[in-house]
Amino acid sequence: MIIFTVPFIPIAKSNGYKRGKNSFYKSTDMKEQEDQIQEACRAQLPLLFTPYKGSIKATIHIILPNKRRRDIDNIAKLVLDALNNLTYLDDNQITELHMYKHTDKQIGPLTTITIEEI
Repeated sequence: MIIFTVPFIPIAKSNGYKRGKNSFYKSTDMKEQEDQIQEACRAQLPLLFTPYKGSIKATIHIILPNKRRRDIDNIAKLVLDALNNLTYLDDNQITELHMYKHTDKQIGPLTTITIEEI
């Protein structure tokens, strides 16, 4: 089981793309947040960890600093995509996903991610 925390609320993946001339591309903010999620995870992985190959259960707790409306399903997409080839080979291995949204002005913003093979 892997548990790690990032000190922010990831942006919704649907808001992280910019329109180019002929296509869409990832915004700088989205790339930076994916990198920050990966760095936080790497810092807490066991030394010789290899990505899980079987079915995965992911749990994400989002602690918000205010009651501003946020769609947690779009936040999950950024987090889970960022962990491809790091904690598991591909996010299509996720067969169980639990998401929780809390409001706590003292603690938030904070996101805790738990990944475990089932």
